[in-house]
Amino acid sequence: MIRTTLMTQLTGRWIYRSLVNSKVLSAPFNSLQFGLGTIEFKKIVNGKILDSTLDMGSNLVLTLEGEITADSPAALKWRGTGVAGSPTAGWIYDYQAYLAPTWRNATDKTPVLIGSVLRAVPHGGAPAGVTGTFYMVKVS
Repeated sequence: MIRTTLMTQLTGRWIYRSLVNSKVLSAPFNSLQFGLGTIEFKKIVNGKILDSTLDMGSNLVLTLEGEITADSPAALKWRGTGVAGSPTAGWIYDYQAYLAPTWRNATDKTPVLIGSVLRAVPHGGAPAGVTGTFYMVKVS
């Protein structure tokens, strides 16, 4: 049973930043950007992520559905699907994340999710199977 307090903590708006998993230490940091946007977990009911979105600007929006798979530590899995008739039509991305622990003596205990993203299908010349690492910071 997923705790109501956890679902409440995860519901809301998050800043999303992801990086390509490069093995090249000297790769310029700016060349590693994989994704950037705002995720809004609008509705989480009985551990199910519903009616949620990733908005990357310029009409690049994915609809998100998934679930909380564990609550200690909190683990989530969701799928982002492109919106028909938009530039993201046909896109599919899979995500898994964990709620990062907070430091006992931290002055800012903002919730942070850390995880991995997979491009599940190719699109726009970009191949399937590419992975990235992401973090999300809750803003509201």
